Amino acid sequence: METLKTANNANVTSKFSNTTGSGKVISTLKQFRDVNLGLCQSAPDFNAFLIDPTIVAITPGFNTREMGMGEEYYLLPEVAEHIHNIKMAYINGDYVEPIKVVIVDGVVTVRQGHCRLHAAREAVSEGHQITFLCNQLKMDEVDAEMQTLNGNKGMALSPVAIGASYLRLINTLGGMTLESLAIRENRQVSSIRQMMRLPGLPVELKKYIHSGVVSYFFVLELVDSLGESKAIEHIRTQLEVLQASADRGIKVPRSSNGALRVRPSTIKSPRVPPTLATQAVESIKMLNEQFFPQLKDVDFTTFDSDKEITISISLKTLNMLQTVRDTISEVAAKQLRKEERKRLKVQDESEPESDDQQEHDQTAA
Repeated sequence: METLKTANNANVTSKFSNTTGSGKVISTLKQFRDVNLGLCQSAPDFNAFLIDPTIVAITPGFNTREMGMGEEYYLLPEVAEHIHNIKMAYINGDYVEPIKVVIVDGVVTVRQGHCRLHAAREAVSEGHQITFLCNQLKMDEVDAEMQTLNGNKGMALSPVAIGASYLRLINTLGGMTLESLAIRENRQVSSIRQMMRLPGLPVELKKYIHSGVVSYFFVLELVDSLGESKAIEHIRTQLEVLQASADRGIKVPRSSNGALRVRPSTIKSPRVPPTLATQAVESIKMLNEQFFPQLKDVDFTTFDSDKEITISISLKTLNMLQTVRDTISEVAAKQLRKEERKRLKVQDESEPESDDQQEHDQTAA
């Protein structure tokens, strides 16, 4: 038995009948229409059914677009704008494609078109009379999920939502393997595996991916190298740096929707200075020249892994190693100073605005 909810989370059967005249549980939209004429009617001109959007139930967590956020997903700026545009289309009488529904225990339940359903409910709650259409899915859950993946006529699926659909197809609905899904989706198996990791990420990282702030593969790279908390911290810091640059009129990377874009270059290791690289190579050469001749007669197969070996080293080689060590310390210190300057720039960008606000408050007082 699925958990269902209507617009006001009330008992889903309180406004309509979910059984036929003979007492059987309704299984088709036609049967539902016949016993609920005030709520559902045929719409032959659209090859669909007219239905009251407030009685269409939602299965919590079913919509993979929600990324595990539930109703909070529909409050995201880009999603809220999308829903508003659909709502205005309903209010203006424009044609909006029917949602796809199934009948669960006699209850009409949305499967595709959650944003359209939210938009229609908003329009109705504002007192508008709208034409809300639906059609019953005539396919199994696997084919319906694949249609969701490949349909994308409205807001495009985010990588997180795609990953959630992949998980459902393989782990929940069954009947598909990684290999068969990869073939059907024209992706590498490794790509399928990576995307299946996305739904398990913290909500903040999923929001960044959804909004186009950062690519999903870079997020996974950050998580693998830094951990989830540090990955979030890194992206936040880079967004602050980018915003500060943008505020100064500097051109910064942006995604196709205009959002600031954090790129993989922000985590690349600093370039090794030529001087340090040369010193490191020379020191390794000197070590090889001194160590291996001393070890040529040693049978390492008779040694335990924790066995200690005594070797000698020249003062010249020791001095070279100390020089390399000092150079590494200098490079690391320089990199730290560079990062500190970046951080201070971000603070400098925000401080004048804060000071101006304080002056405004003092004047107003």
